[in-house]
Amino acid sequence: MGKLIDGDDSLLDDDEFDKFDNQHSFGGPWTRIKLEALEKYLVAFNTALSKQSFTRLYIDAFAGTGRCDIKVDGEKKTVDGSARRALTTNPAFHKGTSRNLPNRCRQ
Repeated sequence: MGKLIDGDDSLLDDDEFDKFDNQHSFGGPWTRIKLEALEKYLVAFNTALSKQSFTRLYIDAFAGTGRCDIKVDGEKKTVDGSARRALTTNPAFHKGTSRNLPNRCRQ
């Protein structure tokens, strides 16, 4: 994985993530498969476009905390979510941001 580009990705640090224990408990083994497939795709995407002159930008308006708790074989596991994986892809995006829309926008 690469390094975060702009420093402030708006995703929660480990200590902050623990405060939101129930907010991002969802999914199962399929969630991990989806996230691993996305990560492989983003690496291939950035590798294929790395010689192009345009800026590669990643935006995730529904990033949540950046991690999620999933149950695999009855055990809770915390895994990096799609935004955190995208922002640490190597080769990296030139710029990236992840935010959550205000509650009133989600309805």
